[in-house]
Amino acid sequence: MFFKLSAPHVSFAEYLYEGNWITKPIVLVIACFVKLFRIPIPSSTDIPPVASLQPFRIAGQALKPELMTALTGLDQQLADMGFTRIDWIGIHDVQNNTRYGGAAYRSADGDTVAWVRYRLWPNLEKHNRFARLALYSLGPGGKIVLTTAATRDLIDPPDWAAEYHPKVDPPRLRELHQNHLRDALGNARPMIANESESAFDLLEHTHEEFVAFQVKRGVFVPGPAANPIVSAATERAAVAAGTAGNSSVAYPAASQAGAFDDAVPLAELVPDDAPLPSQPAPEASPVDELQPLIDAVRHQETKQSGWLTKILLLAVSIAFFVGLGAMQWDIEMVLLLVPILLVHELGHYVAMKLFGYKNIHMFFIPLLGAAVSGRNYRVSGWKKAIVALAGPLPSIAIGLLLGVVGWATGNELCFNAALFTLILNVMNLAPFLPLDGGQVAHLTLFSRSKVMDLLFRIMTIGMLLAFAAWSGEPFLFGIGFAMMVGLPTVWRTTKATELVRGQTLPEPTQDKMPVEAIRIVSDAVEQAKLPTQGTTALAKLVLSVYENVTVRPPNWPATLGLWALYFTGLVSGIIGLFTLAVVGFGNDLFDEFPEFQSQHLSVPLSDGDFKLGQPAAEPGQTKLDLLAWRFPDADSASAAFTQLTENTDDSVSRLGDVVFTSRPTRSMAADPQAEFDLDFVAQAQAVERQANEDPRLESMDDAIWRRSFATMTPELMVVVDNELADQLTTAADDLPDPIGQFVPIAPWTPKRSLTDKQRDLQTKLRVLQGRSDSVPWDSAEPQSVDITNDPTTENFRQQIRRSADRAKQVQQDRLDWIDRQADTAQGSAGRLYKAYAQYEQALKLWREDERAYEQKGESPQPKDYLQPLLTELGYLAADSPLLATSVLVEAYVVEEDLMDETPQIDPLPRPGDGQSLVSLYLSPTQDAAAAFASVHAWLKKQGVRQVVWKYQVPIQTE
Repeated sequence: MFFKLSAPHVSFAEYLYEGNWITKPIVLVIACFVKLFRIPIPSSTDIPPVASLQPFRIAGQALKPELMTALTGLDQQLADMGFTRIDWIGIHDVQNNTRYGGAAYRSADGDTVAWVRYRLWPNLEKHNRFARLALYSLGPGGKIVLTTAATRDLIDPPDWAAEYHPKVDPPRLRELHQNHLRDALGNARPMIANESESAFDLLEHTHEEFVAFQVKRGVFVPGPAANPIVSAATERAAVAAGTAGNSSVAYPAASQAGAFDDAVPLAELVPDDAPLPSQPAPEASPVDELQPLIDAVRHQETKQSGWLTKILLLAVSIAFFVGLGAMQWDIEMVLLLVPILLVHELGHYVAMKLFGYKNIHMFFIPLLGAAVSGRNYRVSGWKKAIVALAGPLPSIAIGLLLGVVGWATGNELCFNAALFTLILNVMNLAPFLPLDGGQVAHLTLFSRSKVMDLLFRIMTIGMLLAFAAWSGEPFLFGIGFAMMVGLPTVWRTTKATELVRGQTLPEPTQDKMPVEAIRIVSDAVEQAKLPTQGTTALAKLVLSVYENVTVRPPNWPATLGLWALYFTGLVSGIIGLFTLAVVGFGNDLFDEFPEFQSQHLSVPLSDGDFKLGQPAAEPGQTKLDLLAWRFPDADSASAAFTQLTENTDDSVSRLGDVVFTSRPTRSMAADPQAEFDLDFVAQAQAVERQANEDPRLESMDDAIWRRSFATMTPELMVVVDNELADQLTTAADDLPDPIGQFVPIAPWTPKRSLTDKQRDLQTKLRVLQGRSDSVPWDSAEPQSVDITNDPTTENFRQQIRRSADRAKQVQQDRLDWIDRQADTAQGSAGRLYKAYAQYEQALKLWREDERAYEQKGESPQPKDYLQPLLTELGYLAADSPLLATSVLVEAYVVEEDLMDETPQIDPLPRPGDGQSLVSLYLSPTQDAAAAFASVHAWLKKQGVRQVVWKYQVPIQTE
């Protein structure tokens, strides 16, 4: 009788017998789930899970070569130590997918029985390459003394005296066993077995007692297809299993301890009802080792779900698809996807029915799609290709029909359903697994060779991972990674398929796999070293290989016909999709992309006030939504400004008859879940609606015009003389770069200006940052090379090398210059150069580090070295109540001959001789209202009297 290991009954201590301090916590978590939910995970044990060892005594030549090779070394060592081999043992445990090889031995003095074991389990093949030796002795009263070189696998019976010395060599283990005997038995002598059968019977007794103990615990349970072996040994095992682990053999007590030899009647040493070891055992009935596998294959073949189960599976999977999809996408899109996918899978379902598939299931896969599964071992390759095409091709035809109906009737829902149908099914015809187009390509082309099959799968995985990286979809990464991990198994499956194709297989009868075919395929699976866990998994793998063998690729005429059908559907779908897109744009179905119209608002700078508000209290919050109100006159605007400053913490400004303030918003960077809305009209309308619902409107009853600039930041324009235009441009360009989240004090920063010392340090910092027009370490101009006359590859490579060498030299000159300044400069300047030298040296070491980016981490940043100097450098924190604003200033000098071509910007005057049109683009970091107010105040200090706001509004179409 074969037993299976019941994982839920294994104790926590046994789970932790193997592994290290890293893996043991993981194993412990897995054990909790296994024991809590009673999960039957496949496994294997060091000691063969069989009721008796007697049926598995075989001749040496019958042992598998790889097992014999593993045992030979220990066999020779035991012979050198005086041990006599009793017999070889070979066991093929099909239901646990494990082969055992071993041998039993008797010591020269007869006090010890040796058992050499070797376990070959494919899932642990790489970690199980050594045979293990176990030494057994039987003490008075049946006490078993065990010393073994194996690692502990399961708990031993409580009355055993067991010691484990992993990987100890046989001579040392024999010495340890002798010491162990003295400790365990004291002055008593172990029983002596001077005859081989008596020694094997002692080994059999220890095995039966171990198995009976595991059966009592529930760790060993009879397999689903157990076949008891009719022999004295198995009968004793059955008795042992039913007597709570007590030995069925009555071994003599201490007073009876003596020699197992011909002078002692064997009847005195064993029960009357047990066969004498020296007598031939009763004939055992023949045992088919593959019977458990055959039964598992038959179970898979006959497994059939009822209609209620199939409908329930479909309904539950649709519910999960809709629920999880609504969390990721728009619910309307999810509800539109369900019927589209259902129609697609119905095409597969109908084709499977026509070709005689059995046990067909349709189900949805949340966030991925849907699928249909079925079984047919007699279907030809061209039929399977038709099944693959039966999903996308009819769906493309339906999509074209829906598009025509939607265009003719103006039904937007019908039109959108047509677009979705065509997009999904055209994509599904892409020739990559696991898409239907990939199935057709595999069946007709790449399945003809295992090398082509492997290359096709590698290409598929590469494309899938590239698309996942482009789209950022983690699920696609998961699928690609799973396919990549499964490549070795796929390769071995293909290898097993080719091994079977080289043999003559009987045809399936009544949709069942012949027994002889099961034997051939299982041998091929073993030769290909395919990892399987348990009889059920092995049965599924055998059926899969058998299906691959019987489903041969179609002949070349059929292949050409299938590809003609494939391209007809693909081209029709692409043309239809393009046509519907063109018609849709022309049919006003895509008015979400509006046109914009420029607006101009003139604001005088001579009459204005502003009050800076408090910074946003919530981290990541900004006040970029600028709200503007226009009043009939400046007096009304002034009254509204006064009332607002008393009732809000936000910045408020008044310029003539216009009052504006800000509203707190979340920035995109602070909100990773925020998504850019492509519906510009809806976005603008939502912002306008929020502006109109602002509670501050109660104090703005007199406003004749209101506007939100959240979606379109206005541009400021002024007309000034050329000299002032140069000053404005220089002021914006002369600022050093930000340091982390800190920005330099700008000329327009309200209530704060740079000291001469800070201005001098900022000038030095701009040189260090490379922002200066000329840098002292790079005065030499690069050599110009004329490649027009000699455009050879070698000259081009020389130029590249010279350029790289020069860049390297310039960088070294830069470091040397900074080091010299750090040695000579004093005070704040010296601290600045020293800090920057440390940063540059750290950055150089980081660049020279050839490790991967993940290992060496992020590159050094200036903020890590310059942060103590920020106050001396004249920098403000990003959350400072004094606004830090980035301004890009562009000046356009209008010359005499271009005046006629310059557009008139009302109400700005046309730039005349010696004047420039200056545009200012603002990027406020905290507060939009304060940004505009501060720049207005700055322009006023420069003598500017009027500014024009240029902004855009979407054109509304009725």
